Amino acid sequence: MIRAFLSHYILTSFLLILFMLSFNNVNAQHKFEIDTSINLIDGSFNPYKSMQPGDTIWLKPGLRKLLILRNIHGSNDLPVTIINQGKVEFNSNHYFGISIRHCSFIHLSGEGDPSIKYGISIFNIQGTALGVGDFSTDFEINNIEIGNSLYSGITAKTEPDCDFNRNSFVQKNTVIHDCYIHHSGTESMYIGSSFYNGQTLTCNGRSKVVLPALLSNVKIYNNLIEYSGWDGIQVSSAINTQIYNNKIYYDSQKQVDWQMNGIILGEGSTGSIFNNLIKDGEGSGILDNGLGDIKIYNNIILNPGKNNEKPSSNYGIYIDDKSSFPQMYFSVYNNLILNPRKEGVRMLSNLSSNKNSISNNIIIKSGLIASTTNPDEDYILSIGNPVIKNSNFCSSSLDQLFFMDDLHDNFNLQSVSPVIDAGSKIIYSEFTEDYYSQPREQGNGLDIGPVESKYTKNTNYLDSTQLISEIVYPNPIEEEEYFTIEFSNDLPALIKFNLVDQLGAIKKQLGSQYFINGNHQISFESKQLEIGLNLIQISKARKSKLIRVVKKESSK
Repeated sequence: MIRAFLSHYILTSFLLILFMLSFNNVNAQHKFEIDTSINLIDGSFNPYKSMQPGDTIWLKPGLRKLLILRNIHGSNDLPVTIINQGKVEFNSNHYFGISIRHCSFIHLSGEGDPSIKYGISIFNIQGTALGVGDFSTDFEINNIEIGNSLYSGITAKTEPDCDFNRNSFVQKNTVIHDCYIHHSGTESMYIGSSFYNGQTLTCNGRSKVVLPALLSNVKIYNNLIEYSGWDGIQVSSAINTQIYNNKIYYDSQKQVDWQMNGIILGEGSTGSIFNNLIKDGEGSGILDNGLGDIKIYNNIILNPGKNNEKPSSNYGIYIDDKSSFPQMYFSVYNNLILNPRKEGVRMLSNLSSNKNSISNNIIIKSGLIASTTNPDEDYILSIGNPVIKNSNFCSSSLDQLFFMDDLHDNFNLQSVSPVIDAGSKIIYSEFTEDYYSQPREQGNGLDIGPVESKYTKNTNYLDSTQLISEIVYPNPIEEEEYFTIEFSNDLPALIKFNLVDQLGAIKKQLGSQYFINGNHQISFESKQLEIGLNLIQISKARKSKLIRVVKKESSK
């Protein structure tokens, strides 16, 4: 009797457990198939009230005008996925294509068909193509193509109203990757509010300054952006931001003042910008006016401000610490900046710490003649508090670097490149790979620039290098505006030109430049010299020479 009872109990318990597992499995795999005629999916109403974390919303293939996703909530481990069946295209003159409102833990993906890279496309919207707002948080967006929107391609932020309290809501875990956005009327991506310090609203007939929502943990990566009207990627009011592995071409086509950058990390932000390619934009490559504790590294920025002759927005990297604090820092290291219209790096350092640094960057300005009081400032200019500057390779010639194939954007280094093993040590723990995901560091030290070579430099060869000959003309100098130094060089190296006193102490830095082997000349403004005898020290590695230049008083 007891044995029969136990057998019955065990069997009943087993069947009950099996039923519960089957029930939970069905719930986890609940699918909703959405016809092209449906414009609203609201988790507060049938048939979507039964939606659970882990469910999937399948968008049937075909042409659509718009779609609102509202009140849809997954969980941290089980997001609700909205995904395409075949090719899903939004194409209309509506003021949005997809609008996500009051949702959390959702994943909007265009990966539903492995044969289609961008399974969801949004074209010709007369506003913002894809908007995320109304207290939405914890979302991922990927593999979506957006083209020809009147305003932004993607906007993701909650707009404050008169009753909003910044402490009441944080937009967490914003992830956007592997999207293709082109020909946006304004920003391709507008993430977070650019009014970190407050925006003025009219409330009951009176003006009121309201602080917008903050973002936490933003990741923007592997996106392709082309022909943005304004900035390529803008992220503001965002703590712990990572912008990486994006390719941005032809940004800022409309050349609107203060809206011209490949990437902006705006006020109220911290984080990192790394491993991005920014090419042929009309604005600056990267603008950073965040809070601080920001690292900018391994980026390749080619021809920023390409056709832009305006006095601003055409730097390689521009940093302004206007919203920072004394304990915070900005670090710019191991980037390649080619042919910026103005300085390669300009840093305004007034409020942040004295730990700001610019190190191991390659900055090339083709055709540049050293004609300013301090030629180095044509490449790197810091204003305000002292900035640490180490091992930056600044030159007017790209040929000296010996890239594999810079005409086709292959910036791997040949074995004879002078930047191999020539960089200063970088201590940040995340700095373990280069632009091409090759390990840092190799050889006898860290390479300058975004690419780490497998080659090793012979660190002793510079001891034997020679400045074979030198000629200065005119000498003496009378009315001439410039004087020129011609010299021969036997091995590639950095050569410095300094005005020194009789004891060899440096009085003025005339300039420095990397030169390959061969015959060269460099010109300087004669106004840098004093009347009478001038001693100019030409130094390379551990060797130096003195040349004597006489400047006569003007007869005018």
